[in-house]
Amino acid sequence: MQQPVHDAASSPNLGVAVPLKKHQRISMTPGAGDHVYLVTSGVVLVEGKLPEQRRQVLEILYEGDIYPTQDAPEFLATALVASTASELRRLKQQAAEALSGNQPEFARRIAAASAVRGTRRTIHLASISRPSGEERLADFLVEMGLHLGRPVVSGRMFDLPLSRDDIADYLALNPDTLSRLFSRLKAKRMIAISQGRATVADWEALCRLSPLSGPLVELSKRCRSIE
Repeated sequence: MQQPVHDAASSPNLGVAVPLKKHQRISMTPGAGDHVYLVTSGVVLVEGKLPEQRRQVLEILYEGDIYPTQDAPEFLATALVASTASELRRLKQQAAEALSGNQPEFARRIAAASAVRGTRRTIHLASISRPSGEERLADFLVEMGLHLGRPVVSGRMFDLPLSRDDIADYLALNPDTLSRLFSRLKAKRMIAISQGRATVADWEALCRLSPLSGPLVELSKRCRSIE
């Protein structure tokens, strides 16, 4: 987990606190003014939707991530949706720029958080471009385990905050295909899921199945180094 950006600012009341209940959403309304959202707790999805099309999960934001409203594609109806109970901090873009100019540490963490998010997006695009659904799912589970997990004997345990439909959207898979892939991993005794919590009995085996586990692990180390 990367160090939250707001910790680098001298003000304890950085921006406006925006608590979100699970499934609550914030629409990125065009022309409403540019803001920067800092994720201070929880897991938040970035969703996009074309007219008369189903919505698509574009990104997953974790604690420490930032999302400028300028990043919302103009041609999509974009929203931030809480996948868990979450809290964000909302700053006007001008205020964030002023803080960056006056507080070098804040500027450093903003830049580092932006770089981490950009790298994660690149890794995700590389993952969903692969034809193997099983490998996409393994990449996703490694990402979840690194961000949300804790070690258990020879493995890792973590909550799965996304619904099956959300995971399918994120991985560009049919929900039925995703269910079969989960069943395959369960049959291999690679993963067990109970009440929204995943237990990976053999973390190394999951990483071997994930072609992008190496970059994901390196990115996780970079997050921890942002202090």
